[in-house]
Amino acid sequence: MVINPVAGGDASLYQDSWLLCQATRSGTTVGKAGCRFDYIHASEDTSCTVQFRNDTWSVYGQCNIQKAYSVQNRYRCEWIQTKEVTREEKLLANVSMSTVSSVGIYVNGSCNFTSYLPPNGQYTYYVTVVPGEVQVTASFIGSNVIRRPSGTPYHNCPQYVQEGGAINCKCFISDLGSPPGKLQWNTTLSSELRLPNVQQFDYGTYTCQLLWNNTVVQSVEYVLKKGYSAKVPIFNINSFDSKTVNVDEKSHVEMRCYSDGKPTPSSRLINAAEPSQSLNHSQPADDDVDEERSGEVSLSIHQVQCQVSGVYRCEVNNSIGQDSQSRTLLVSCAPRRTNIDGNPPTVNVRNGSGVLTVNMTAYPTPQIKTSGYLGTNNSSDGLQVKENSVYASCSTTLLAPASVTCNVIVINMTHNDEGFYKIVFSNSLGDLPFTFFVKVSENDQQAWATTKTDENIAGIVVLAVMLSVVVVLILVTVIWVWRRGWTLPCADRANQRNTQQNQRSGVISEQSLTPVTTETSGTTDGRVTPLYDALQMKDVGMRSHYEGILRQQNVSEISSYEGTMEPSEK
Repeated sequence: MVINPVAGGDASLYQDSWLLCQATRSGTTVGKAGCRFDYIHASEDTSCTVQFRNDTWSVYGQCNIQKAYSVQNRYRCEWIQTKEVTREEKLLANVSMSTVSSVGIYVNGSCNFTSYLPPNGQYTYYVTVVPGEVQVTASFIGSNVIRRPSGTPYHNCPQYVQEGGAINCKCFISDLGSPPGKLQWNTTLSSELRLPNVQQFDYGTYTCQLLWNNTVVQSVEYVLKKGYSAKVPIFNINSFDSKTVNVDEKSHVEMRCYSDGKPTPSSRLINAAEPSQSLNHSQPADDDVDEERSGEVSLSIHQVQCQVSGVYRCEVNNSIGQDSQSRTLLVSCAPRRTNIDGNPPTVNVRNGSGVLTVNMTAYPTPQIKTSGYLGTNNSSDGLQVKENSVYASCSTTLLAPASVTCNVIVINMTHNDEGFYKIVFSNSLGDLPFTFFVKVSENDQQAWATTKTDENIAGIVVLAVMLSVVVVLILVTVIWVWRRGWTLPCADRANQRNTQQNQRSGVISEQSLTPVTTETSGTTDGRVTPLYDALQMKDVGMRSHYEGILRQQNVSEISSYEGTMEPSEK
């Protein structure tokens, strides 16, 4: 039968249709055959995906179909699985399509399927979509390989935890398989084991399991045991349980440190000045590392030297915690140089001062006992050092109390102070003489000579200024006395001669000696007052009446004196 293309546009012509073929003979039907007749439109856009899921441990597929049509409503999907190595095909499902109306007579639809995981291998899947028998290859989400996991689980959980402590650990495995399996503790159902506050009932056995395809394929056990942190109950030197122990040089020293803990701790002795170097250590044996045992580490020193003085520490630790204790060993000795080259060192003086560092071994820390100047040829018995010119300060550190550093400081040094000096360092066990040479730099010598010249010039200038000041003061005094009308000693002798002459001549000016009569406010009559009583504050700086009277009196006396003098006296 040929369908006219024009008639093919009307789908209603073919709804519920059958094709019937029959054979007749003489008008009688002798045979017939028929089939359902379907008018279809194959989907234009179909996409399918497939994945191996580890949450349901199954194969899951899904297809989305766009714009399909079937007069007979035949909508379905056939899922076929192919194993890559053998190319073996297997029909997994023939499922109906869920449809929704689209444009016109067309529909959109989807079809899903779920199946058990296949055996190990690599697989592909394709789908036959009806109507139209359209074949679509499904794309994989994730891996298309089925593989059981290999390896053994392990964990990082501590074996010993003290009561009240905390646990936060995990379980691991190198290969979870494909699709990936799941690790979980039997108590938490996850790969992480958390116990924030361990109690007595928490101690025991825990199991970490690897689940794959709903089956436990691997597992590991963890036994939680009760323990306690490492401790240092005893650490002593020469059996003295003291923080500081003092011994004499060349004596015997024995240090002992005891430890306990569960598991058995490791121990070591160190000098705090060099913490990276172990003086002695102790490790628990493999067969008793899990047992509760006490440990011990010791150190013996024969003929102990002063320079081993310092702070010693015993450190212990186990998987739960650590502890340490420190002791200070002090070895007494007289001061001695640590490096001697045979020649006295030189202190170079610049800007009047210099510093020399001296290293020595001593305990207790020495002080300066005496100091002296030996001269320029180091042959003198020693003279007293110039005051405030030589100092020394010695210091040590807590970690090395016998390693002494002394700084010799010289100040106020000139060219005349050059030469050898000797300082004696001393403590309660002995003395250490130390000789050094002081050398003043050429610049300081030139500066010293210039300074002396400047000082001389300055002295002369100061002396001249002082003399000038004295002369000025004398002149000022004379002028001030003269202005005040006071009589100088030389004037007194002249006055005496004048008085004698006046007595001989008997000429005295009465007018100039007449008292002054002033009127005073508040009185009814005038009164005789001394000459200066009439002066007021307003008269300051003005010429006085007394000065005029005195001048007239002096003139008259001189005239009278000259008239009475003999020619020989003149």
